[in-house]
Amino acid sequence: MKFKTRKGLIRLSLETGAQLIPTYVFGGTDFFNNLLTGDGFLSNFFRKLRMGVTIFWGYLGLPLPFLPKVSMCIADPIPVKKWEGPGPIPQEIIDELHSKYLQSLKELFENYKEQAGYANAELLIE
Repeated sequence: MKFKTRKGLIRLSLETGAQLIPTYVFGGTDFFNNLLTGDGFLSNFFRKLRMGVTIFWGYLGLPLPFLPKVSMCIADPIPVKKWEGPGPIPQEIIDELHSKYLQSLKELFENYKEQAGYANAELLIE
C-alpha cells in the first residue's frame, strides 16, 4: 500500500475540516488477474521504461470481473479541525494527523483480517 509519503488526503482534510474515516477492503485485488504484477520479467521491463501497462482478464478470460468475497471494514472517524491559522498548514500538524490515520488503518486491518479470511496477511505501508 503506497501511503507512507502521500499526504494529500490529510492536507485536504485539514483545509476543509472533513473527518477522516479509515477504510480497508479485503479482497479488492481479486476482481481481475493481471499479467504485469509481481516481479516477473515483463513487470520489471515496464518499470524500467517507466510505463504503466496493464494486461488484465477476468471471468472466462474476458474483461468481466470475477466475483470474489469482498469485505469492507470501516473504522471510527478521526475528527479534524479545519486549519484557520495564518499561512500554510505546518508540516508537523500534517505529519501528526497522518500518523493517527495510519495507526487507525493498521488497527482496523489487524482487527478484521482473520474474519475476512486473510489471517496470515500482513499490511505493508510503503
